[in-house]
Amino acid sequence: MSDTKNHSNRHKKRVIKEGLRRLKNKPGWDVGSKGSSDPREGLRQLEQQMRGNQVYEKTQNCRDCTRARRESADETALCSEHLAQAMGLGD
Repeated sequence: MSDTKNHSNRHKKRVIKEGLRRLKNKPGWDVGSKGSSDPREGLRQLEQQMRGNQVYEKTQNCRDCTRARRESADETALCSEHLAQAMGLGD
């Protein structure tokens, strides 16, 4: 009787592992691969974040940004110059 129970547990484990393997092979389901292992990607994200922070600091005294925020009722709105800088297209 215990032999049948052990076989049943082994079978359950095999089925679970197979299901997990199939799930991980589906796009977007492998939670272990969410973070990029490429250090260049991490540096690119850090650079983008720093650029955004620098641009937003500059926008505090920008009249065009203040006008864009007021007209759009969006606290994050930027003038075209600062928007280009935030996107990495300007100086």
